[in-house]
Amino acid sequence: MQRGHSEDLNMSGLQIMTYPAPVLRKNSRCIRKFNESLQQLVKEMFETMYEGGGVGLAAPQVGKSKKLIVIDTLEPGGRLALANPKILWTSKETEPFNEGCLSLPGLEGEIVRPKEVRVRAQRPGDGEIITITADGLLARVLQHEIDHLEGVLFIDYLNDEERSSLEPALREMEAA
Repeated sequence: MQRGHSEDLNMSGLQIMTYPAPVLRKNSRCIRKFNESLQQLVKEMFETMYEGGGVGLAAPQVGKSKKLIVIDTLEPGGRLALANPKILWTSKETEPFNEGCLSLPGLEGEIVRPKEVRVRAQRPGDGEIITITADGLLARVLQHEIDHLEGVLFIDYLNDEERSSLEPALREMEAA
């Protein structure tokens, strides 16, 4: 998910994959090794997310088909790195929000998502299993980034009218 718009997608370190890169539509693999290599990937993902102006980034967005996400909502408790995250529960109450994505630069759409979520994940440092209950922006970003791990993009939630308004931009991205 993005904070603002970034036109420079050739970041130092990792490169953000943009639509329609095939890795964005694949199911990611579970992480089994919690080592220095994983720690380095987490560090580089945070750097790339910050350079891109994002609030969240999933490993497939940097070409890695791994269940790994990083988030920084600039709120207390809003900086997280999670391996193998899984949504355990979502609230029935929903809310709309205008979402964007670093892999779909310049595109936005109003997406309705549950207001609260409970997520189980592992810490990338030691593999410890943790559970997080979140609401507000953190809940939204968790859902958005976990979707990436299953090949789902925010545009998949748009109704036909909203999707058709983005079709020219999506076709342009596909042709590039």
